[in-house]
Amino acid sequence: MLESKILNLKDEDENTILHIVVENKKPE
Repeated sequence: MLESKILNLKDEDENTILHIVVENKKPE
């Protein structure tokens, strides 16, 4: 599901995508 969000944001700034990746890497 995270990957879909990244694909949807591919037109956004790289910082936004990096932020999502960082959130994904955070332990739950």
